[in-house]
Amino acid sequence: MTKEEKQLLIKDLCARLPYDVKGRVYAETTKGEYDINGDMIFFDSPFDVTLDDINTSTEEIHVVAIGNEDTVDFIEDQQINGQLYTVDEFKPYLRPMSSMTEEERKELSYYENSVQITDFYYSHHIDCRFMIEKGLALEAKEGMYKTK
Repeated sequence: MTKEEKQLLIKDLCARLPYDVKGRVYAETTKGEYDINGDMIFFDSPFDVTLDDINTSTEEIHVVAIGNEDTVDFIEDQQINGQLYTVDEFKPYLRPMSSMTEEERKELSYYENSVQITDFYYSHHIDCRFMIEKGLALEAKEGMYKTK
């Protein structure tokens, strides 16, 4: 990720923070298997999370896992006792422009200025900066964000 891409991601995520943007992070997990030397085998597993906080000066983030209590506790423990996640380790789930419903298009047409339009995009998790195309975001699964 280039410096410019990281700055774009930080700006976008900060604007989406009030709207519970979901994303993906990875954490080391194990199935309790050992290699030939007797060392436990670890691998990176994906976890869906909600972005909770961003420290723009350190680029560290705090996330809350989506899932059962064990998953939530595991990801929280990773952030308390392990290393904090950083912006470049988080990929937000966004909706492509093409996923807008007719109702959303109609609602959008009522807005009169660019601030209202931008807020609409962020609150509906619409990818107005084309982050998906740039590889900085993942396409949201259908139904991940309930449309208003």
